[in-house]
Parts: sequence; structure tokens; C-alpha cells
Amino acid sequence: MSPFLKSFTLAIPILIGLGVGLIIQLPSEVERMAFSGQVTFIDWKSPNHGMPFIEIDRNNGTKVKFSDYRIILNSNQVKVGDSIIKLSGSKSCEINEKSVLCIK
Repeated sequence: MSPFLKSFTLAIPILIGLGVGLIIQLPSEVERMAFSGQVTFIDWKSPNHGMPFIEIDRNNGTKVKFSDYRIILNSNQVKVGDSIIKLSGSKSCEINEKSVLCIK
């Protein structure tokens, strides 16, 4: 067997393992997000496949883009100017000091 085929044969399981790892990790990315600040922009049907897009100004001056197909907030729950806190690993957000489920 040629050296190229040996390398290719060894690379396949490694690449498949990396791919599976990424597939498992990506859905939990929005749960791992943590931020605290004020909502400055909302687009409920963004050009990115119609997913909600919420932009938050953090208390330290940076911006956070909160966008995912799993966000279940609606216009009755959050609006521009509201304070919002999300802890890492949580599916809930605290909006104006009220706990609301924000990720399904």
C-alpha cells in the first residue's frame, strides 16, 4: 500500500471523530453563553434563516450577539431597553429581574 493510502486510511477515523465531536458540541454553544447587560437591538426574523437576533450591550462596554434557532423569546417578553442576564449553562434568562425560559 502506498504511503498516501496509509495516511488517508489513518486520517478517516480521526476526521470522523472530530466531526462527531463538533456536532455534539455546537447545539450547546448557546447554553454556554453568559452575559449581562441591556438589549440594544432585536430582529425577530433576521436574514440568517429567520432566527431571532438580539444584540446586548454588556455592562463592561462590549456587545454580545445572541442568535440561535433555539431562542424561544417573543416580543411580549423582551424589548429594546430591557436589562437581561444569562448565566453559562442555563436555558433561562433574567429579563428585568424576572426569570424567563429563553432557550428550548
